[in-house]
Amino acid sequence: RFSCMHSYFMKKNLTKGQYISLSHIISNDINFERECEFLIRLLLDRNYPRELLDSVLHEVRLARPTRFPPIITHGFAAEPVRVWTSTSPLTHLLMARYLTSPMKDSLRL
Repeated sequence: RFSCMHSYFMKKNLTKGQYISLSHIISNDINFERECEFLIRLLLDRNYPRELLDSVLHEVRLARPTRFPPIITHGFAAEPVRVWTSTSPLTHLLMARYLTSPMKDSLRL
């Protein structure tokens, strides 16, 4: 609840941390906005002021491309890929492979 004894700055940073977490785990902008609206509804139910929620979300939106980018920006392949290790060629390692990633060429599959 917003009326708890925590300081205003702690409440603001809790909100910002939640938005940042969403920004990191959701790569699609439409889904990010949808989840932010869901979070806003949850926090409004706990009496957080709309002005605080909107201002913090605006701050995160502006910094999303640079400071809070999605960690996973590409989809994963449905099937795991076999990779041979150099020390034991008979051992299969399971590895999720990016469908479209600049890292794909450096993985040496």
